Amino acid sequence: MQIIDLAEHTEHKDFVARLQHGDASLGWRGDPNMTLVREPDNGWSIQRLDDDCQWRRVLSSRPGMRLDAQPLRLLAERDAHRDRDAYDPVAAVIKHNAQVYKDQAAAAAEAQGVAADAVFSRASSPSRNRSYLKDRP
Repeated sequence: MQIIDLAEHTEHKDFVARLQHGDASLGWRGDPNMTLVREPDNGWSIQRLDDDCQWRRVLSSRPGMRLDAQPLRLLAERDAHRDRDAYDPVAAVIKHNAQVYKDQAAAAAEAQGVAADAVFSRASSPSRNRSYLKDRP
């Protein structure tokens, strides 16, 4: 196992910084106990130093694969240490949209009620009824 020395491999410095300190745009909070390891088959692995002081492989790549945001997205999806009450943007949008639909339905019902009241109040107004009776023979 060859742990990447950031001083020697500056091209991976940004990735390791995002791995350890997080990337909010991807939903990854970061883990300072994780590091990037170069595998003998020319691939990469992300390993974590656990509480028992043993390195555990978390993710590994195919040989020759580029480092991009995908490993961080996978880590964010599988993060067991996330708060149960963490912000869920999809749930927030769904909740917001439900409230918008509810408000729209209430406004439409109110508008229909006002229109119905106007129609019935005109039809039952005494002045309107009198004029109707006057016109009849």
